[in-house]
Amino acid sequence: MIHEPLRSSLYRKLADVLGEDEASALMNELPTVDWSSIVTRDHLDARFRAERVVSQDEFKAVRSEMHDEFKAVRGEMHHEFKAVRSEMHDEFTAVRGEMNDRFDAVTGRLDDLNGRMTQILMWMVGSIFAAVGLSFAAASLAH
Repeated sequence: MIHEPLRSSLYRKLADVLGEDEASALMNELPTVDWSSIVTRDHLDARFRAERVVSQDEFKAVRSEMHDEFKAVRGEMHHEFKAVRSEMHDEFTAVRGEMNDRFDAVTGRLDDLNGRMTQILMWMVGSIFAAVGLSFAAASLAH
């Protein structure tokens, strides 16, 4: 590191040889810091490699967390869809049962109606035969 007394001495000698403007310009280009604290390309490359490794590790961790979270969400969705399917199955089973009960009731009513219609038809056929028989009997008596 160039300390201040040495810096002043260099400036005076340069001013004698080059002139004050040139000496000032040259001295402005000399760093006032210790040369060991100057960063080189190798230092930057090493730092960037280290940061890249840290970044890659962090990205791997994020990917792993996201994978685990998505796996958990998939599991929850699978469970919820399974519950919905089960509910729908139960509801459709109940609706089918209600429909079957109503169809059975309608079928029973139709069977009752069929029985009554058969009775009415038998009564009508019997009545017609009786009326025809009475008509023949009355015609025979009238002659």
